[in-house]
Amino acid sequence: MVAQFYRSLAPRITGTISSFHQRCVHVTGMQPFPNHTPSADPGTKELVITFDKPLDPEAGPS
Repeated sequence: MVAQFYRSLAPRITGTISSFHQRCVHVTGMQPFPNHTPSADPGTKELVITFDKPLDPEAGPS
């Protein structure tokens, strides 16, 4: 059964990986720092992280 799954996965792995990445949430911004900033103020008390889609609490740990 397991071997059969992996044999059937090989021909469709590219599409499976692509589908996975399309469903993943990606960070699009972080405040108060601009993207790719090399340093951060150690006195910062709050970070606001912006994602490209809503988080799904049913999908797993957050």
